[in-house]
Amino acid sequence: HEQLAVDGPTGVLRSPMLHYGTRDLTHYYEKTNRYSSLTARKMFNQGRRVTRLNWPSCYLVKPAYYFIKYYFLKAGYRDGIVGLLYALLTAFTVVANHLKLWELQQSLKHGSRT
Repeated sequence: HEQLAVDGPTGVLRSPMLHYGTRDLTHYYEKTNRYSSLTARKMFNQGRRVTRLNWPSCYLVKPAYYFIKYYFLKAGYRDGIVGLLYALLTAFTVVANHLKLWELQQSLKHGSRT
């Protein structure tokens, strides 16, 4: 699901809701593959591109930013190995999005449609 859809009344939770979006790493990679394709297409349609000038940002700066954000700023380190994996996988997802954007650019540049 990409958005919350409510059919009926809503309320306020008294305690945090735990939401596990993936069952295991296989499920995570399947979702990442599916959503990164959608994200790349959306970025392409918005006019975003991976270029010779911005590739360091796409593949180094942004992934590092998300790792720092989730591991340090959001205290993922307190969750031990799970927090570390979450931060690393989030950074990997940023790379996957941009790799698929680049792949889409290349396929359209060379005449094939993905």
